[in-house]
Amino acid sequence: MRTIILLGMSLMLAATAFSPLPAQDEKGTVNAAYANMATAAELLTLGNTWDVTGCCGWIGTWRRRPNTNTFDTKWRHSNGTPVAFIVNLRSWNKRTNEIILHQPDNNGTYRAFLANGGAAIVNGTTSFYPAGATWSAVVDIDQKGQVNYISR
Repeated sequence: MRTIILLGMSLMLAATAFSPLPAQDEKGTVNAAYANMATAAELLTLGNTWDVTGCCGWIGTWRRRPNTNTFDTKWRHSNGTPVAFIVNLRSWNKRTNEIILHQPDNNGTYRAFLANGGAAIVNGTTSFYPAGATWSAVVDIDQKGQVNYISR
């Protein structure tokens, strides 16, 4: 709760961005701000390996750390320059299929949309790409883990 004084009058403001008012429908109370958001367990279902095509000549592989929403990324530019950093999967709006990820080292945000039953990520943007630049990914949705081939 914050108090703002305007011309000698006091006005109390609640932090509604973090405590939205619940709505009521025929089934009971609905917290609209969070009703469509995936749970932490549901976030873990969004694949373990993502093959990412970034903007401006970058191609990468993102591998999820076991049982977390942190991905270790390895990128290579078309000129051969390698880069590695982490990104954290923050949210998935199941109504719109929008996902949001955070890159701590530059405080950047990735936004995109799940498609093809979660096997693809499309229409991605970031807080740091040039205007109009996008990213996308193909998601390995096999939850059994890496397949080890045996040669005979």
